[in-house]
Amino acid sequence: MKHFRIACGLLAAGALSTGCVAPVPKPPQPITSLHVGTTGGSGNPVTPGWWRQFADPQLDRLVAAALADSPGLAEARARVMAANADVSRVDALLYPHAQAGATVIHGHNSYNGNLYIYNGKTYSLGVIDPLQVDYHLDIWGEDRERIAVAEADAQVIRARQAQTELLLTAAVIKTYFAWQTANHLVAEQEALVELAEDARRILATAVRAGVQSPAAEVTQRAACDQARARLTELAQRRAALRYALLALLGKAASATLPGTRADLPAPKTFPLPATIDLDALAARPDIQIALWQAQAARHRKKLAKIAYYPDIHLTAFAGLTSLGLAKMFYSSSEGFAVAPAIRLPLFEGGALDANLHARAAAYDATIYAYDKTVLDAAAQVATDLAELDNSKRNFADDADAREEADRLTAIADTAYRSGVLPRLVRVRAQIRQHGADMALQNGTLRWLTAITDTATDLGGGAQPSAQPLSDPR
Repeated sequence: MKHFRIACGLLAAGALSTGCVAPVPKPPQPITSLHVGTTGGSGNPVTPGWWRQFADPQLDRLVAAALADSPGLAEARARVMAANADVSRVDALLYPHAQAGATVIHGHNSYNGNLYIYNGKTYSLGVIDPLQVDYHLDIWGEDRERIAVAEADAQVIRARQAQTELLLTAAVIKTYFAWQTANHLVAEQEALVELAEDARRILATAVRAGVQSPAAEVTQRAACDQARARLTELAQRRAALRYALLALLGKAASATLPGTRADLPAPKTFPLPATIDLDALAARPDIQIALWQAQAARHRKKLAKIAYYPDIHLTAFAGLTSLGLAKMFYSSSEGFAVAPAIRLPLFEGGALDANLHARAAAYDATIYAYDKTVLDAAAQVATDLAELDNSKRNFADDADAREEADRLTAIADTAYRSGVLPRLVRVRAQIRQHGADMALQNGTLRWLTAITDTATDLGGGAQPSAQPLSDPR
């Protein structure tokens, strides 16, 4: 026991005599405040399930189906499970490791060996250690830093899953509305093709009667061709959107989709906070990814510093050892040992310094990447807010234009039935009415898309798992 105490004292002395860490530059300061003003904000933040304000049960079911069945999201969930398992594996570093072992050796020693009386003899050696213990003395917090790295890396994977879920939800919403709009546009264009043909027939009759120039009929024939070409284009777009929506849902192209709505939900306003600050943007998965990557880099930097210090292990075993198996289980074969072990990094050829500087530079890079992500997010949100305002005004203008077209069509229809205006005037009024309705459909889609983009770029109502960087030590 006296020698054991001496060995422990030497280990402690070695620990105190090493650990001269190379100096590294102070890390940069991250962005700690940011404000983006909104127009007419009510102070209401975006909440989870924000799309339910559209009051569209079909959309709610499609979003739920996509989140349940999307292969891309399933892959992200599997990566999260693997990351969680890796955290559990690294967490085991904090505890002693115990195992059992047994060895039986049958061999023959050389005549010229160094075992003296056993030279030239055949022997059997049995070793049974029912208890072998190894414990790392985490004096400098190395194991705790490794666990922190694993946990931060797992948080990065979780944030990527949240990003996949957020982007998938936004894609389903926008594709669903675009597909519904395409269905309406195809129906409107089919009506326009019929009206264009009706106008052509009226002009053809007028040409034969000598009251219209043949050029008018030729012009109308070109308009009919353009209307049919536009119908083909819209039908192709509708089919492409249908397949895109099915792909987002994780379904085959032959699967069915819900029916066409009578009209698209179009809320008049979209509530937003009066001011969007860094705390509001922190819910974005891309900012969460940048935050957790910086946290992981910070812990890796600490590990690089700890590498300068001694690494101390305690090992112990208790068991049976016998040269010759006949006395294997006698009390005289019992044995035990306790062995402290230390690794002193006295000279590494500059490897430790290089590793520390690399980790410090990597940490600095994550802070710069975080700053860039925050600035890009602020610019993206500002762009969304401008588009939200513009699309809202355009939506209102398109609605007014459609109402005017409806009134003009009603006037033309009344005048035609009264014999005041010819039929061609009524047909052209109906054409303008369908054109105004198509413009309103596109304006509604733009407004709904702007709402979806804004809600998505504000994090979709998710809660941040990491706070913005404030202490880059």
